[in-house]
Amino acid sequence: MIRRAAPLALLLLAAPAMARELTPDQTVYATTQEGSGEAVHAEWIEPDGTQRQLDFHLPAQSLLPQSRRITPPSPAEVQRLGMQAAQAEAERAPAGVHIQLRPIANGVDARANGPAGADLSGPMRRVMAAYHNAANTAVRDAGFRFRTPTLAEPDFPRLVREHGALLRGAAAGIARQTDRLPPRARVQFLISFLQSLPYETLVHRGESAMRTPSGVLADDRGDCDAKSITLAALLSLVLPELNTALIYDDVHAFLGASLPPEPGDAAFSVDGRSYVALEPVGPGWFPVGQISPMSQAILRSGTAHVAPLH
Repeated sequence: MIRRAAPLALLLLAAPAMARELTPDQTVYATTQEGSGEAVHAEWIEPDGTQRQLDFHLPAQSLLPQSRRITPPSPAEVQRLGMQAAQAEAERAPAGVHIQLRPIANGVDARANGPAGADLSGPMRRVMAAYHNAANTAVRDAGFRFRTPTLAEPDFPRLVREHGALLRGAAAGIARQTDRLPPRARVQFLISFLQSLPYETLVHRGESAMRTPSGVLADDRGDCDAKSITLAALLSLVLPELNTALIYDDVHAFLGASLPPEPGDAAFSVDGRSYVALEPVGPGWFPVGQISPMSQAILRSGTAHVAPLH
């Protein structure tokens, strides 16, 4: 469920962190065919010189184009499908009732006429419902949802739920690598890994393709939305006891996890549950509980959007 920021409350915030140019340095990201999928070997060096590595498997399904990206239908296509459904419903109007349809910006204009005393409101409601149902279905089938009647965005919880299932091999590799670490250190390992992946600039959420969690690992790159969702998907498998929530505005996104906050952590509360803020995006080095100035501004703004994920 996508919720507005009304329930978002800042609990405590670390002193503003300087955006450091230091970032985990990816040194190896090698893929080789393994069965019908791929084996991935990654190595990176953290800014303090700590060397990390990770080996995992990606199944064949995660490598398919439709598993690597979701692409919203164009507004023109949404309108075409809506008009088609509305016209079919208009043709079922009672005898003597005529409904004229005209496409307008982000929708349809419908006008009805008929004999005196004829029920025009019922057929009109059914026509408009047919339009909106078809539009919603087109957007939903592409993996998106309407935030407002005219603004679509990725269905973030669905991405975690459906595409995250393709990351079980990656989660198994992470579990093997970190099984002796406490939860906070395991989260830090994941953040470091994702920060080491090349960053790509976020483009408009509702108008362009978004890389999925499996796409981030298959393609070795991602923007703030994609890396945050990938972190949530991996956490749902590696540390299923943790809850996660995506915090975002129109230009940036980051994650929160229900870790116990420590002194100096940036943290927030949603519906009475506290989350420690996580910045998996890069470029930049932000350990657990430390976030970029941009993310700090989102927390303070009171206008962020909140998507509980797991």
